[in-house]
Amino acid sequence: MEAKTFNMNKETRGEESKKSGRIVLGIIIDTDLSIPPKTGVTYRLYYLSKWLVVKGVDVKLFLCNRGIESEGDLKKLFSQSGIEIHIIPQNVFYNPVQMEEIVKKAKINILQFEDPVSVIRFHRISVNLQIPVCLEMHDVEATLIKKLGFKDSDIDYSKIITSEAVLLSDKTVCMTQTDMHELIDLIKVNPKKLSLIPNPIDLYEFQYFGPNIKSLNILFIGNMFYRPNQNAAKFVVQKLYPRLKKLIPDSHFILVGMIPANVKKLFTKNKDVVVTGAVDELDEILKNGTIAVCPVTEGSGMKVKILNYSAAGLPIITTRMGASGYENIPSLIIEDNLEKYPELIASLFEDKKRMIETGKTNRKFVEENYDVSVVADKIIAIYKGLMNTPVVSKERILPNDKQKKLPTPLWTKEKRAKRLANQNYYIIKNNKVISVEILPKILIVEGFWGIGKTTFINSLSKKHQFVFIPEPDHLDKNIKRNVSQWYLSQHQKRFKLALNYLSNGDNVVLERSVISSIAFHYAKKGILPKWSRKVLDDISTRKNLQVIFLENSKYNSISQHRHLIKDKDVLDIIKHESNFYNRYIHFYKKLLPLMTKNKIVSIKIKKGYRSGIKKINW
Repeated sequence: MEAKTFNMNKETRGEESKKSGRIVLGIIIDTDLSIPPKTGVTYRLYYLSKWLVVKGVDVKLFLCNRGIESEGDLKKLFSQSGIEIHIIPQNVFYNPVQMEEIVKKAKINILQFEDPVSVIRFHRISVNLQIPVCLEMHDVEATLIKKLGFKDSDIDYSKIITSEAVLLSDKTVCMTQTDMHELIDLIKVNPKKLSLIPNPIDLYEFQYFGPNIKSLNILFIGNMFYRPNQNAAKFVVQKLYPRLKKLIPDSHFILVGMIPANVKKLFTKNKDVVVTGAVDELDEILKNGTIAVCPVTEGSGMKVKILNYSAAGLPIITTRMGASGYENIPSLIIEDNLEKYPELIASLFEDKKRMIETGKTNRKFVEENYDVSVVADKIIAIYKGLMNTPVVSKERILPNDKQKKLPTPLWTKEKRAKRLANQNYYIIKNNKVISVEILPKILIVEGFWGIGKTTFINSLSKKHQFVFIPEPDHLDKNIKRNVSQWYLSQHQKRFKLALNYLSNGDNVVLERSVISSIAFHYAKKGILPKWSRKVLDDISTRKNLQVIFLENSKYNSISQHRHLIKDKDVLDIIKHESNFYNRYIHFYKKLLPLMTKNKIVSIKIKKGYRSGIKKINW
């Protein structure tokens, strides 16, 4: 049983948006986004995208569904940001063929990725649609996983992926000087392809408070599913807390961010340690803080928590790792020796004036260097440069066997990553769901012998991408006995094959199905087979299945079809059963719509298939 993949014709990137000069940015990312964001990557993704919209850029996020189990969960993505958010089922998201069709419909003219492996996985979209690629490097993964104790083979493979991703990208954006130098020195990338654009702060969203002198609260903010943050939090609770309590008995610790249940249980054994989990109103926490800490000793990239602390006007004690990317905030108190943190905090508590002045200076420097409006202008300049640069097809360097084993993003190894059964594809804009459909889809193309099913499917392939499963033919297989039973068995096997492709995210077109066997039985005998109800009930459960019935307005009797039928047995049945043709048509037009919940589309073949294809919801 052979299936064939149809790829739609290549077309150039959104010509309308290109001619108008308007930037239509598509960002493909596998992440669990919520608004307000709860991780460093999604913080930049959301706040920078929001300001790009303010400045006239159309921003469309293509997210792998990691958090929408039902429509009620969509509210966590509602906002007045103007960002168009596409929530895509995981099997479809990880199918580059289907993602290409989604991106094409969205008329993107700049394609952006937030991790190197996605550049490689989806590079065919850029090449086929002629869209330039921007890669944002939130960290250098090889450096991160080395510090986390990964195997040398994993580290080497990460370097290969990063090197090729930068090569395939038209521009790579780094957030820190450290990451930029590591890409050049460690990964050996071309410096001309790199630009430095730090993480921004939305100063309208994050207010200045200054240190809360009365509370004596030490803050740590971070996603504690992320190992560097979790290790830093363990240091705070297990080592810093007991030592500081001896020096400052009235001090308290507040840990903010997503956290595994077992770690939270461990931390909350101490009465003066408050673990809030993820919060929507971060300012409510920041205004009660006195001192903020970032004792992170592993990792890479730019820590967003430093921006949050600084915007609130808090004095900050951090490691050099935590301060990476914040060279323009000289008022940070940088100390890599974690043993010194209790005394540093105690000395700050004793010098209220220094705390206040340090906090004010921190706020001043983020206003001058990390304002989201200024950062947005810098990245828009990069996008404009890419739009004026011809897209050149680049060959992949990574061997095919390694491409098939491409890893998912590192964060998906955290215990918070979910694989959801929800197959709905949602599009959200502001506080409204503007589109819902089930993906991927099965189309079953039915029709009388010689009606032109194959020709119709070929026409369909010019507009859409899908796996095609052709109809079985007992004549080719030289089946002479129990032909009807053979067809029934073949149709059942083909349907299972279609479901298998579906699970991999492929759209599928079946030329005929078990419905054909039911139609033949009814046309021949005038009654439905006993097993038809069970079969059609099963098909009805597939909400993403449509049936296309082709008919020709020129043919109104069997005599006009007879010359198209190769099977002598069928011709003999028709010869002796005068109502065969009328019953066949009656089944599809009248009975089938009553027996199944699936959408049935009748298409009359006239001149070509264009008008018929428009009827298909695909």
